[in-house]
Amino acid sequence: MKKNRRALQDFLLYSVFFIYWLILILVLFRGTRENRVIKLIPFSTIRVFLSKERIFHIFTITNVLGNIALFIPLGIYFMLFSKDKKIKKNVLWICFISTTVEIIQYVFKLGVGDIDDVILNTLGGYLGIVIYQILLSRLKEENKVKQFITYFAPIGIVMSFIVLYFLRGRF
Repeated sequence: MKKNRRALQDFLLYSVFFIYWLILILVLFRGTRENRVIKLIPFSTIRVFLSKERIFHIFTITNVLGNIALFIPLGIYFMLFSKDKKIKKNVLWICFISTTVEIIQYVFKLGVGDIDDVILNTLGGYLGIVIYQILLSRLKEENKVKQFITYFAPIGIVMSFIVLYFLRGRF
């Protein structure tokens, strides 16, 4: 009985992780552009978004907070699945994945390759790592953290769909 429960929990955990990756791919590679755009000056896009005229604009909120929020689960999952729990190493992996995404967006004209997106995504991943560490310090055991994430991640996926639907009007 206990073995079946663990198998079901693992199935749920990995299913939600797979759905998260699908959402990530759909959001990051959702449309094509006519030309390639790359922005390599750090904080230039963020500075424009956070100017007085644009700070409360819906595009600003979805772009800045969306780039952070989109990578929080990645930080949590990296810590959960990684045997090496070193923060620096996991943050570097998240930065590498984000940089790879931006390069793919640029090369295949699927978006704007922006260094600020890498910064915001990496910040989101780091916040996920911090959330994992907080959960571990509160729950004391990695297995309990895994159970917590297994049960609450599906709620996060549903909430993500709802937020994407209302903020973007589409998936």
